[in-house]
Amino acid sequence: MALPSNMLPASAGRAVPPPSGRRGAPLSDTPPVGCSTRPRLRARRSIVVQVGDARASDRDARALACSLSELGIDVRYLGVLESAASIAESAVDVHADAVEICLAGGRGVALLRQLLRELDRVGLRHVSIVVHRVD
Repeated sequence: MALPSNMLPASAGRAVPPPSGRRGAPLSDTPPVGCSTRPRLRARRSIVVQVGDARASDRDARALACSLSELGIDVRYLGVLESAASIAESAVDVHADAVEICLAGGRGVALLRQLLRELDRVGLRHVSIVVHRVD
């Protein structure tokens, strides 16, 4: 039994008709009425900050920012910041999902407590804080 001409493969020299939806209606990019689509997720946003000893090199913080960027994370490297308020304000400006802190030297626990308070004050309590110890 021979195939109808509209079902022949494209290699047979005939054009293949476009796929059609229910009752022969052409398919479109929009979903059918009543169907929900999953929204496209945006890339995670992180800020990388070096905190602590001003004499320490920021090489490790820059390497962290580069590694996160290669993983597809939207990274903003802010350099050396010393106050929790400035870190929290930067997180607000960038709409950050995470704050990556490269901690050099002491004073880490006190700064982290202040940062938690500041993030809560500006309404970003959901932001993750990740601490990286660098020497």
